[in-house]
Amino acid sequence: SRFRTSLRNPDPHTDPDLSIPTQRMVPSTMKIPPAAERSAAEQLESLSPEHLKSFQDLKSFWETERKKHKDINAEVVLDDCMLLRFLRASPGVKKFNVSTASKVMMKFAKWSTKSQFYSTDIDRVRQQLETGCFVIPGCCSRDGHQFLYMKPSKFTPGKEDLQELLHSLVYLMDCMAQDEQNATEGIAFMADMQDWKMSNFGVKYAKAFFDTLQGRYPLRVRMFLIVDPPSWFESVWKLIRPMMSNDFVAKTHIIHREELEAFVMGPEHVPDAFGGPIDVNAQLQAFIVERSKLKGCAQ
Repeated sequence: SRFRTSLRNPDPHTDPDLSIPTQRMVPSTMKIPPAAERSAAEQLESLSPEHLKSFQDLKSFWETERKKHKDINAEVVLDDCMLLRFLRASPGVKKFNVSTASKVMMKFAKWSTKSQFYSTDIDRVRQQLETGCFVIPGCCSRDGHQFLYMKPSKFTPGKEDLQELLHSLVYLMDCMAQDEQNATEGIAFMADMQDWKMSNFGVKYAKAFFDTLQGRYPLRVRMFLIVDPPSWFESVWKLIRPMMSNDFVAKTHIIHREELEAFVMGPEHVPDAFGGPIDVNAQLQAFIVERSKLKGCAQ
């Protein structure tokens, strides 16, 4: 029989790591960033005095510490919006924790320098994105968190470049975090395991992937769905489970496609791969066009 987990459903009323986002519908072609987003200055003006002080302390820390570290490239720029992301995603029950946010921030800056994420743009990731491995499909979880969709069968470790895959993942997470609601409340993740084979798995690849989703980039994953894995997935689960924190495991659900509708906002939020109306490939192509236009306008 197909392997299934017996993981709890997270309760936003009792789980301090969850919030109840405003219910929203995602447009059929999702634009990142949304046109109506508040500026960094407007977001800062809306902070409580306590949170504003946390922001000022973190910014002062960054401006002082970055000069002391030769392993952080001068091109790694953390603007006000990015600093807010670190505070909103700071580890622990209490958000806007300067102590934990600063640790994550410095690790990110060094990681970004080593992997050159600071220079990633649509031209850098276009070829990898066009494989269809990662897509922002324009659908939401039952709690209103926007999904990042992955088709793991589209990547083969050893044959394809892991760094290019990570660049695409970080780029899409960064695009999603430009939406203030995503940056504040987090996102959901959907792994479509159809056509996935053992050749699509690698321990180094899995470790880098889960590290990225669990704090390397300052954007919280509120739900992680593994949909339609093969019957032998239990053997892989035993390998990847130690790569996940207990908190992340609590957000993970291994399900059949027939159960997917219970985890999304409605039937209109189901990708076409599972019989729904969302054309994932069309969303991908629209996203690439939109990001290319934005880059052109910025030049």
